[in-house]
Amino acid sequence: MDSPPRSPRSPSAAAFELTNQGDDTAVRQSPPSSALYSGDDILENMDVLTGLDYPEDDGDYKLSTYKRKWYSRFLYGSCICIWVLFIVAIVVGTKGKQDRAKYPISDGEPVVELIKSSKGYPIYSCPDPSLRNRAENDVGSTFARYHEDGKRLSEKWYSQIETGGTVSFVNTLYDGNNEDYETIKEVLTPWKIKYFCPYLKSGHSIYESAMGSGMNLLLTIQILDFHCGIKDLFVAGNDYVQNNVKNAIYLHSVLEPKLSQDSYFCVADSASSGTDHNHNPYSISGHVPASSFDVVFTGYLEPFTDPLGVFENIFNVHKKNEALVELLCEGGINENQNVVAAAAVAAKYQEAQEEWFAKWVHELIRIAKNGAPILIESIPLTLCSHSINHVSGVPKSFWEKGVNTYGWDIDKETIEFYDMQFFGDFRYNVFMKKNTKYDDDSIEFG
Repeated sequence: MDSPPRSPRSPSAAAFELTNQGDDTAVRQSPPSSALYSGDDILENMDVLTGLDYPEDDGDYKLSTYKRKWYSRFLYGSCICIWVLFIVAIVVGTKGKQDRAKYPISDGEPVVELIKSSKGYPIYSCPDPSLRNRAENDVGSTFARYHEDGKRLSEKWYSQIETGGTVSFVNTLYDGNNEDYETIKEVLTPWKIKYFCPYLKSGHSIYESAMGSGMNLLLTIQILDFHCGIKDLFVAGNDYVQNNVKNAIYLHSVLEPKLSQDSYFCVADSASSGTDHNHNPYSISGHVPASSFDVVFTGYLEPFTDPLGVFENIFNVHKKNEALVELLCEGGINENQNVVAAAAVAAKYQEAQEEWFAKWVHELIRIAKNGAPILIESIPLTLCSHSINHVSGVPKSFWEKGVNTYGWDIDKETIEFYDMQFFGDFRYNVFMKKNTKYDDDSIEFG
């Protein structure tokens, strides 16, 4: 079978819009009526099959019988051929449909091609769009700002290109933040130099889960190139929001194609469907194989605002968060101000939040090569630990506990934390390394 077409390295701006895939359905035809008869039956029922009336004996009986036998053999052979062709058509048609599902391609679309190893064999392709399901934390307006930001960014790039201007990142707002790209880059540079540079070489591979529009990946490879001389990286990632993935493809394939050796991005969920690693076919657990990348990271692990469903009737995520803070952090259970009850609910809430974080981290660890670093950036502390801007997160003790509780394949001795003030909020980053195995079956890109 021919390999899927390779996407252009630099698709045009007109190719920025993804199109929906058609669904080809194989049409099953009824077999000819002759298929109901065996070879002997055909001879005995030729008049039924052909609709002809034969005289009983007009003097040429032997000749007529001879011809009838040959006609029957011809018809019998034709039936066999029809059945063989029918079966072949079904098999080929089904296989073609599977291939189209595996490699969704349409004219003018910035295609994410099948990713191959250095030896040329397939590693993975993006999940079939028909498998898409709602993420566990896609509740209410949780992703509204990401959809809006992705659309706003693509419109900005379009307008700059249509007017013949140069796309600049100086005043571009960073994914889901109120700060611009260059400011975020300056904040993250010391962290990237200290914890990314020592573990990467030119030509290595790097994966970002929940990459947004690909800006964190871009500033990362810019820092690695400028400060550490690391070039020609294979960059890959995923995001749940389709507009973000379109922006990332455009950013790394059209606007800044020379900074990486190649780039691969998919629309996919970042979390596994369980900490016991049940495969969700639309998450990275469903299509990215284990031990694939030299460095794996996420710029932000989106918390589950209300994992217990306490305020599931509140659509707006900010109002829901305010209600949770009032309930869990201020002891406001109903009108009784039952602090003991609030503390019990808060404990359950934190336990559920940590389960949610573990589902993400499990996948980051799984797709990292043996001995490779896994890095999680911009982690908030627990919901009630903040004095302002309450955001739910996990304490630093969570990470070592996770090795014991969830069986993470992590060397506990390598866990390190990097504290930072993220524009008025305290956040921390975590660095840890996957255990090294001697029977290393890691995949090599290139």
